[in-house]
Amino acid sequence: MSPTPKRLLQDRLPRPLFLVLLFSLFSFLSLGSALLTSPSTHATSSSINVSITGSPVVTVTPNAEGKFASGEFAVGITTTHASGYTFSIKAAEGPNPTRLNGTTTEGFLASITSPISTDTFKNDSTYNEQWGYKPSILYNSNTKENTANDNYLPSPSTAGDTLAVTHTAGDSSYPISIGTRVTVATVEDVYSNTFVFTAIANPTPYTLTYNANTSDSVSNMPANISDGETNGETFNISNTVPTRSGYDFKGWCASQVADGATCPTTTYNPDGDGSNLTYTIDQTSATNNVTLYAVWGIDEIILYDKVASMSKGKQTITSIRAAIRVPTSANRAQDTSNSGVYEYDPSVFGTSSDASNDNKIYYYRGVLENNVGSYGSDGSAVTYPNYVKLGNTCWRIVRTTGSGGVKMIYNGVYGATTAGSCANTQANAQAATSAFNGASSANRQIVRVGYTYNSTYATNTSKTGTIAQIFGTNSNPSANDTRSDIKTYIEDTWYTSSNGVSAYTNILEPSAGYCNDRTMNTTESWTAPLTESSTIDSTYGTSSQQAYYFGAYPRNASTAQLPSLACGNKYSQIDRSAVDLYRYNGTNGAAGTTTANYLKYPAALLTSDEAALAGSGRDKSTTPYHANSFLRSGSNFWSFSPDYRNPSGLAVGFYLSSNGSLSDYFVNYANGVRPVISLISGTIASSGSGTATDPWVVDAP
Repeated sequence: MSPTPKRLLQDRLPRPLFLVLLFSLFSFLSLGSALLTSPSTHATSSSINVSITGSPVVTVTPNAEGKFASGEFAVGITTTHASGYTFSIKAAEGPNPTRLNGTTTEGFLASITSPISTDTFKNDSTYNEQWGYKPSILYNSNTKENTANDNYLPSPSTAGDTLAVTHTAGDSSYPISIGTRVTVATVEDVYSNTFVFTAIANPTPYTLTYNANTSDSVSNMPANISDGETNGETFNISNTVPTRSGYDFKGWCASQVADGATCPTTTYNPDGDGSNLTYTIDQTSATNNVTLYAVWGIDEIILYDKVASMSKGKQTITSIRAAIRVPTSANRAQDTSNSGVYEYDPSVFGTSSDASNDNKIYYYRGVLENNVGSYGSDGSAVTYPNYVKLGNTCWRIVRTTGSGGVKMIYNGVYGATTAGSCANTQANAQAATSAFNGASSANRQIVRVGYTYNSTYATNTSKTGTIAQIFGTNSNPSANDTRSDIKTYIEDTWYTSSNGVSAYTNILEPSAGYCNDRTMNTTESWTAPLTESSTIDSTYGTSSQQAYYFGAYPRNASTAQLPSLACGNKYSQIDRSAVDLYRYNGTNGAAGTTTANYLKYPAALLTSDEAALAGSGRDKSTTPYHANSFLRSGSNFWSFSPDYRNPSGLAVGFYLSSNGSLSDYFVNYANGVRPVISLISGTIASSGSGTATDPWVVDAP
C-alpha cells in the first residue's frame, strides 16, 4: 500500500520510509565443508550439507497512519545430517549492534527491550521509534522443544539466540518478520544492520565397543564408550595397546578377521604405533554403533631376539671358570647360578671370527635340562629354552652369531627317543659315528687334525716341512687338498639325506665361520709359538717325537682356561684365521668340495671353545672346568678343534665325552658326529616355545 501524502519534518514531501535490514547468511562450515573438501577414506563416509537460503533484505513500508509497519522473509535450511542442526541468529559485532542505523548521523531506531505481542506492538505508542523481529519458531531450552511464536523480540544480542533445534535430516523454512513503530518524528532514511544466521550440525551420537576378537585372556583392553557424541565428523580411537600371550597386536578393524589375517579396510592404531586414531562417522545415519575388533598377528619368534632377551649379562673370568654342578635331591641349588644365557665379552675372550660382528653374541651355558631348562641360584627351575626343529630334525642353539643368526648343534631326529620330543640322548642325538680323519692306526699324522689337509704329508714315510708347506697359509690355503673323513661324511652323506638340512640351505649363513685352529706351540704353557717358517716332522712314530700343542689347547685344556671365538689370534703369533676358518662359498662347486678352507655346504662342527663357553670343561681334576653343560648327550662326539700331537707323534683332537666334559683322543678314533649349522639373521620360528616337547619350528624356505 502506498502511504498517504502528509507533511513531515521541515515541510518535507511525504515519501515511503524504508527499513532495510541486511542479513549475512552462513551455512555450517566446520562440518559440511570438511567432508566436501577433504573426503574421508572410510567406507561409510558421505557428504554432509547444511545450507541456508533466503532474502537478506527486508523493506518495511509504514501504513497510511504512519504508526506500524512490518515486512517478512523466510530462511530456508537444508541438511542431510542425521542428527539435525541448531539454527540461531546473533547481532554483528560493533558499537551499536542491536539498533538499526540510518545513513544520516541522527537517524537510528532502537530495539524493543523485551518480548511483546504483535497487537501490543501495533497499538502501544510506548514503542514508538523502536523495532523488533518476530521468528515463526522459538526453541525452549527447558522443554527442549520448538514452539510457534507470535511475539516480537528484542534485537538478537552478539551472543546469539537459538531459534530452532532439529534432530533429523530434511528441509525447513523459518519465516521471520521485521516490525517497527514510526511517527512523523522519525527521520526519513534507509535503516540497516547486519545479523548472522547459523545452522550448525548437532553433535552426532555414537557408541564405541572394543572387541578382543578372541576367547583367550586379553589384558589392557581400552574402555568402551556409550552415548558418546561429537560436533565433528570424527571421533578418536584409544591408543591403548591390548596384550595377548603369543600374539602381536596389529590394530583395530571394523570387520572381524582371523588371527594372522590382515584387516581388509582401514586399520586403526596399526601395530600399536599410535597412528591413524581417527574414525569417521557416517553423518547420514542416525545411529553410529561402532564395533572395532582387535587384529592379532601371530607373535614373530625371531630366534636371535629370543636368545638375546634371556641374557643375564656378561660373565667375569671367575664365573666362566666356576664349577657347574648338577643339582642333587639334597641341594637343588648346587653351583648352578651361572647357568643360563650370557653375552660374549670380546674384551675378555677376543673378537669373534664371525664374518660380521655388528650384533652382540650370546651363548648358552651350564645345566639346561631337557625339559626344565636350568636351575636358579635358589634351586628354582628357570627356563632357558634352546630347542629348534627343522623338518624332522632337532637342534640345540649353542650361541648367536655376529651377523645376528643362531649357531646350533644337531640333536637327532624328532621323537627318536621319546615321542613328541627333541630330548634325544646317546646315539639318538647324533647323525652317525666316524673317525675325524683316518680309518686305521696308520692314519695319525699331524696333518690329519685338519678338516681339510695336505695329502702329501699324510703318510708314514719320514717327511719334514715348514708349517706353511704342511698346513698352508692365508695367501695359499690350497695346500689343504683333501677332505677329512668327517667332512666327507657331513657333506656327501648326511647333509642331503632325509635327516639332513638341504631344504634349508637358503636360510643358512654362508659366511658363518668354523674354526679349525692349527696355530702351534712346542709347550703346554704356550711360551714358544711357532712361525710359518718353523720346520716340523709330520710323520708319527713310537716315541721321543716333539710334542706340539694347537691353539685350542691353552684356551681349553691348560691352566690358562680362556675360551675364545677368535680364530688363531689368541695365544698365537701367527694369524691363521683365514686358512683355518672354514666357510661356505655358496656355489657347491669343486673348490668347496675338495680343497682349501671351503665348505661344500654350510655345515661343520662345534669348536672346543664353544663347548667350553657352554660349560664343558677339561676332564682333569685340576681344571676349573666341569662337565655339566647342556651339550652332554651320553655319548662321545667330535669337536672341530685340534688338541695336540703327543710325544709319540700321534695326532689328537678334542671331543666331548659321554658325561659332557672336554676330552681328547686320536683322530682316527670313531666318535659321534653332531653337525653344526648357523641360521641367518632374522630367522623366524613359526611356532613353539623352545623346549624339548615344544621346540621352535623353523619352516623350510
